[in-house]
Amino acid sequence: MAVVEDVRPDPTCDNHWSDYQGPLHEHFAANAAKWPDRTCIVESPARDGAGREFSYRQTDAASNTLAHFLVDHGIQRGEVVMIYAHRGAETVVAVMGTLKAGAAFASLDPAYPPERQMAMMGVSKPRAVIAVGRAGNMPAQVTGWMKANVALRVEVSRFRLAEDASLGPDFAPWAARSTVPPDIVIGPDDTPSITFTSGSTGWPKAVRGRHFMLTYSATWWKQHLNLSENDRFSMLSGIAHDPLHRDMFTPLLLGASIIIPSADDFANLAGWATEYRVTFMHIMLTMTRVLMESANGRTLNDLRIVFTGAERLYRRDCQPLRQLAPNAKLINAYGATETGRSSCFYEIPPWHDEPDFLDKRLFEEAIPVGRGMQDSQILVINRSTLQQCEVGEVGEIYFRGPGLCEGYISEDQQPQQTEKYVANWFVDADKWVKQAANTVTGNEPWREYFRGPRDRMYRTGDLGKYLSDGNVMCLGRCDNVIKILGHRLDIGEVDHFMLQHPLVKAHYTMQDDQTQNLHMYYSPNLPRWRAWHLEQQAKRAQCPERAGPRLRRRVSATEEMGVEQLRRIFQPLSDDIRQFLATKLPAFGVPAEYMPILHLPLTPNGKVNRQTLPPVPTRVQQAMPTRRAPAG
Repeated sequence: MAVVEDVRPDPTCDNHWSDYQGPLHEHFAANAAKWPDRTCIVESPARDGAGREFSYRQTDAASNTLAHFLVDHGIQRGEVVMIYAHRGAETVVAVMGTLKAGAAFASLDPAYPPERQMAMMGVSKPRAVIAVGRAGNMPAQVTGWMKANVALRVEVSRFRLAEDASLGPDFAPWAARSTVPPDIVIGPDDTPSITFTSGSTGWPKAVRGRHFMLTYSATWWKQHLNLSENDRFSMLSGIAHDPLHRDMFTPLLLGASIIIPSADDFANLAGWATEYRVTFMHIMLTMTRVLMESANGRTLNDLRIVFTGAERLYRRDCQPLRQLAPNAKLINAYGATETGRSSCFYEIPPWHDEPDFLDKRLFEEAIPVGRGMQDSQILVINRSTLQQCEVGEVGEIYFRGPGLCEGYISEDQQPQQTEKYVANWFVDADKWVKQAANTVTGNEPWREYFRGPRDRMYRTGDLGKYLSDGNVMCLGRCDNVIKILGHRLDIGEVDHFMLQHPLVKAHYTMQDDQTQNLHMYYSPNLPRWRAWHLEQQAKRAQCPERAGPRLRRRVSATEEMGVEQLRRIFQPLSDDIRQFLATKLPAFGVPAEYMPILHLPLTPNGKVNRQTLPPVPTRVQQAMPTRRAPAG
């Protein structure tokens, strides 16, 4: 009998827990010494100013100056430096200066409401604040709260780089030391960053990162994707969102260029990417639609790599994107804030190489999240037996690898013990400790800041399954199940069918907190909508008994229109969506209300901003009528 190969990852294998490659800022400094005049940062011009460029020598010197300033003002290893950030060169310098000082950076997005900003400070307890000048003034409510509640060692206001990358007269005493960084040994378990994720209580959870994975992941991506110092990386991620780390750190490790758009460029993203010859783009799925809408018939031939993540990727999104950037590999990356740069990925080859790649794959509308990157594993675990699931069996997704974050920060600033990070029960942890003891060379000062090999796993809270080729398909949240009229419903099931409607560009399904009704917000695909609506009008014109006022319904819509006007214009489409879903779902699963909106509002991280969605009009805020449950 033939032996069937087990396509699942081995949860007992050696993931090279001690293969630390040094802190990222040392690699950056080495690149500055090797290529001092190479362009490090490019800012495109904003409407109110000129563009700027800074070399590796200039960026390195500015970050050294800032690092000495922070150390001399008492900032100690692992303490938090909060950066009131702006998408620009100052933020890059502030981050690198913080790392060279041995501290941990956290980013505060000016777009966040004051309450959120204060909550992030309250959790992370920074000892220094650097307010980037181009970010604008911090809200008075925040500065007042900060003075009363945060014990700062130093505060920098209006932080700005001059045209020659100098930091101004306030930093003159430290500029003389700009050629070398502070002499601080950094180990793999030192903290480079504090990033935030939503908590179930509404209070943000702060995740303490580790230096190990910053260099480990970037080095591996360099090898796997054939990246080099000649690549040009876009900086599009949310300013306080952890994907921004990839936008900054990968090019700095390579000696490549960071290309930063102005706020004005987002309306013409494809034109900006073409003009600045961007080769690597990390972009949220919702932003890819903005990219495609701005293409105006052009193709982005310079793009070699397009990274997407944080949202589920679907076939319907891939094909237009692949045609827009026909030379680019499309990487569907999957991870979590808590996994650091450890991630898994599914790679789709360039359109020019394999235009029918997706047509030959048997998986459904959603694109798999793939396999783990080097020494990172994605495991699907049966929640009852705690064993690996068989192929096709649904379980919870776990991450295993050496680069997981340290954990959440508790009130006393210590890593918080939580059920989300668990020891790997498939192997005896002492095995790796004994193995590591045999590899110590005696000339590794960083080991003082290394807790030793820790074989841990992170529970994502997502459901998934192994496919027959070993790739993993993510199926949505374990807790994405709601109750309507006593019936359990996975919102992902509604989303699955909405993706099949040809006239809908994007959508968001939510349950009303008071009525428990389902509401469907959707963005119409306007060209298809117009064609469909005109076709429906023509059909009605051929039937006199169906003609009448509906023939005169307006087809066009503009941003200035209010909720009620949009509802009237798109009522035929809302009716069609309702009828379509009624053929796919039980009655209790069909949304009660449909709200057309030209563009779904997004958070700074690129996700749908539920708080700013228009409310359902009062007249429809009523409980759904009782419906008979389906037979069986």
